[in-house]
Amino acid sequence: MSTKKKVYFLIGAIILLALTILMSYYYSIDQYGQPMPADLTTSPENDEENSTTDSGSVEIDSTDSGENGDTPGIDEEEITSDREDFQDALEYAYNKTGILSTNGSTPNEENFYYQFWLSHEFYHHLTDSPMEEEERKEDARFQAQELLVWKKIAEREYDWNYSEDRFQSFIEGEEMSEEDDAPNDFLVNDIQNEDDDLFLRHLESKYLKLFIWHEIQSELQEQSPPEDGEDEEMHEYRLFQQFAEKVMDEMN
Repeated sequence: MSTKKKVYFLIGAIILLALTILMSYYYSIDQYGQPMPADLTTSPENDEENSTTDSGSVEIDSTDSGENGDTPGIDEEEITSDREDFQDALEYAYNKTGILSTNGSTPNEENFYYQFWLSHEFYHHLTDSPMEEEERKEDARFQAQELLVWKKIAEREYDWNYSEDRFQSFIEGEEMSEEDDAPNDFLVNDIQNEDDDLFLRHLESKYLKLFIWHEIQSELQEQSPPEDGEDEEMHEYRLFQQFAEKVMDEMN
C-alpha cells in the first residue's frame, strides 16, 4: 500500500472513530436510553417533511427554519446562489461519472466506486481541489475496496452478516446529520430523488463502516477487556486501532 493510501486510510479511521465517540455521547445524555431521532439531511429548499423512498428506505427529515420558513440572518440571494452552484457541481459529477446509467442494485465494489467517485467530482467542482482526475478515481477505488474489506473481516471473524433492513434501522435510529454541510445535504437529497438503489448505496458508502463497528463492537469488547488504567474511550480507541490494522494487513 502506498504512503498516500495509508494517509487516506488513517484519516478515514480517525473520522470514523470520532463519529463513534459522538454517538456514544448522544446515548449517554439520553435519559431514557433510547436512540436519538434520525436527521440524515436537511432539505435546502423548504421545511416540508420528505417522505421515505418507495422501497421503504431511510426517511430524510427537514428542519423547520421558523415561521413561514424564513431563517433570520440568512441572505436568500446567497442561498439561491449556493443552490445553483450545488446543482452545477452535481450535474458535472453525474455526467463525469455516468453513475445514473449504472445498476446500483447490489453493494459491490463497482457500485461503491461510483459513489466515492461521484462525491470526489462533486466536491472537486465546488472547491477546485488539488487532486488530479486520476488521483480522484484511484482514491475512489481504494475507498470502495477498503469498505468491502471491512465487510469481509466482519463476516469472517465475527460471524457478522449484512442486512439492508438492519442498516436502515440503524440509520434511522442514530443522529447522522452533518451539521452545516449544505453541499452534502443537497447531494443526498438529489440522489434520493433520482434512484432508490443509488440512494441506498450512497448511504452505505458513508455509513456502512460505522454500522459494522456498531454491530461488532460488543464482541470485540468481550474478546479484549479493558486493560489496567484504561478508560472506556481509550479501550474503544485501542479496539478500533486493532481492527483498522487487520483491514490494512488484508489490503497489503
